[in-house]
Amino acid sequence: MNYKNYEIFLVTGGTGGHIYPALNFSNFLSSKGISNLIITDHRGLNFINKNKFDTKVIFSSHLKKKNINFVKGITF
Repeated sequence: MNYKNYEIFLVTGGTGGHIYPALNFSNFLSSKGISNLIITDHRGLNFINKNKFDTKVIFSSHLKKKNINFVKGITF
């Protein structure tokens, strides 16, 4: 795995209302020479061109005892 130093992390939810502002802000930061990483859940990848943006996927879910993603989200 290649590790890169980022100046800013953009953490966003996985819906279009969260992703599109993050993508625009990422473009703005990149245009100013500021390296950034977009962190989102699996839903957010549907909106992101992975060749253009650096991304990291995390597990997330609603707080429900029966939801296995909750356990993944707090242990990852």
